[in-house]
Amino acid sequence: MLICWLLNVVQLGIAFVLLSSSEKMLPSVYVLTAALGVVQLAYVLPIYRLLRRKGRLHSARGLLTAAFLTIVVNFFIDYHFWGNAIFRFWR
Repeated sequence: MLICWLLNVVQLGIAFVLLSSSEKMLPSVYVLTAALGVVQLAYVLPIYRLLRRKGRLHSARGLLTAAFLTIVVNFFIDYHFWGNAIFRFWR
């Protein structure tokens, strides 16, 4: 779990650096922060596969658990801030 959450902190740090570097990077910052749970799949799935191949099943399960918790918490935070507006693209 710690691996996933440390990588999430790194992702948020990258978003902060992009935000402080230029206003042109604002859409990237929004994607990295508002879609944290979805973007993390790009690095969680390869690490999960690596841990499974190495035989570290408990670490792999912990990584997936942390990723799932991050997605759920991110969904509720986004829903709290933007309400139904986050579902407008589905209509």
